[in-house]
Amino acid sequence: MPNTRGPSVEFILRILGAFTLMGLGLQAGLYLDREYGFLSSAPMRVLLPLIGFMTGLILTPYVTTRPARALRRWVAQLPAPVLFTGLAGLFFGLMASALLSIPLWLIPLPWFRAILALVLTGLITYTTLIVFLTRQRDMWAFLRGRYEAGLAQETYYLVDTSALIEGRLLALARLGFPRGTLLIPRFVLQELQSIADSDDPHKRRRGRRGLEILEELQTLKQPSVMISDIEEMDADTVDDKLVRLAKRLNAVLVTTDYNLTQVARVQGVPVLNLHDLARALQMPLSLGDTLTVDVVQPGKGADQGVGFLDDGTMVVVEDGRSLIGKRVKVKVTKILPTSGGRIVFTRIVQEGE
Repeated sequence: MPNTRGPSVEFILRILGAFTLMGLGLQAGLYLDREYGFLSSAPMRVLLPLIGFMTGLILTPYVTTRPARALRRWVAQLPAPVLFTGLAGLFFGLMASALLSIPLWLIPLPWFRAILALVLTGLITYTTLIVFLTRQRDMWAFLRGRYEAGLAQETYYLVDTSALIEGRLLALARLGFPRGTLLIPRFVLQELQSIADSDDPHKRRRGRRGLEILEELQTLKQPSVMISDIEEMDADTVDDKLVRLAKRLNAVLVTTDYNLTQVARVQGVPVLNLHDLARALQMPLSLGDTLTVDVVQPGKGADQGVGFLDDGTMVVVEDGRSLIGKRVKVKVTKILPTSGGRIVFTRIVQEGE
C-alpha cells in the first residue's frame, strides 16, 4: 500500500527556516556590499545566503519542534492542580505588571522606561507565580468549599469500588433507591480501571463487571449518577479519601467493605453497607421454625440437599440428597451467619411432628 502521509511538520519548518535565513543572509550581504563593498565578487554574493540556508535547515528544529516536544512532555507530567495554579499565577502576574507599568510612561527616558518595565514585569510575575504555587492547597481548598456548598443542597451517596463491583447496588437502583445522587469520585473510577486492567483473571473480571454496572447505572433516570473530579489531596489511600469526603460533604458512604464501614462509623460518617441492608431484608428465622423449600441440588455433605428461600438464603437439608426436585417441609436446626449472608441448616419434618 503506498504511503499517503505528507511531509512532517519538522521538515516543513526546516524548509521555511532555511529560506527565511537565506533571505536574511542576502539582505545582510547587500547591506555589507553597500556600506563596505564586501560583495564585490559573484562567489561572495552567494556565500552569505548559502550560509543562512544551511543554518536554517540544520538549526530550525532545535528552536521550534524540539523545545515544543520537550515542553509538551514536561506539561504532561505535571499534576493538574499544579498546572492550573501555575497558569493562574502567571495570568494574574502579567495583569498586575501591565497595570503597574502604566505610570512608567511618565518617565522621559525611553530606554530607562523600557528596562524598568521589563524588570518590573519579571519581578511581579515571578512573585505572583511563587505565591500561587506555594499556597495552592489553600486555594484549591477554598474553591472546593465553594463548590461543595452547592453540593450540600442535595443528598449524595458516595459510592466506593466494592459497592460498584458487588452488583446489588444496581438491583436497588432499578427500584429507584436510594433517592438522591450517586457520587463517584474520579479516583474510585481510576481504582476500578486498574482492577479491570489487572493481570489476575479474577480481579480483571471483577473490575470489568464494576465498569459494566456503572455503565448501566448511568442509563437509569433515578438515582442520577455523577462522576466528579472532587479530590481529597491530604489523604493517601482511597478509603481515607472516601471517609474524609463523605464527612465533608455530609454524604452517605455506600460500600460492602466491613473495615471501611467500621472506620467510617467511628468517625461519625453515615454508612449504607449493602451486606447489612441485605441481611435486614432477609426473612426472620429462629431455631425450630418450619419452612417449605424446594431441594434443587446436592450439598457438600454425602447426604445433604440444598434449596433456597425467596430472598436467596441457602437452606441445607440433612438427608435431602435423595429428594432433589421435590418440595419438602423442614425444621430449622442451625443458622450460620456468613460475610455474604447466612446459611440455614434444617432437617426434614417427620409425619406426626
